[in-house]
Amino acid sequence: MKRRPFLSCPCQAFTLPELLVVIILSGILFLAVFEGLNMVTRYSRLLRQRLIDKGELLYSHSVLEGLMDDTDSICRVPAEGRTLIFYRNGEKKCTLTPDSAGLALTFGSQQDTIFTRRAQTTLFPPGNENTRIDSIVVSVPMEGDTLTLTYAPI
Repeated sequence: MKRRPFLSCPCQAFTLPELLVVIILSGILFLAVFEGLNMVTRYSRLLRQRLIDKGELLYSHSVLEGLMDDTDSICRVPAEGRTLIFYRNGEKKCTLTPDSAGLALTFGSQQDTIFTRRAQTTLFPPGNENTRIDSIVVSVPMEGDTLTLTYAPI
């Protein structure tokens, strides 16, 4: 078998317009891929935020529901009509104070905030005097609607 020198063989080449068309098409393809990736990233952030919001709502609901299960009476603090004291067998279990950040729970030295999504709290019976509370209604705005949750001690 006879070998030919490398430079003596005729080589097929692309013309400059053909190379420009390939570069433009690959640029359009990369642009579409990165725009699709950007859309997926924005949608995943939206879903993640929705999951965080629903998880926070579920956590808040379970904390207040568990608190109501362990409570036999709820009274208002006489000096502050919005602060509630939860009692179990005549002993103070915790306090709940509605504020701008949500509902602030205090268990001894530990504090927690539930329903942080601008929840509105309604107490029954209404008023500011030192009375027992029959039920607590929490209204939470959720995706253009309002979720109303009612809690009462068992």
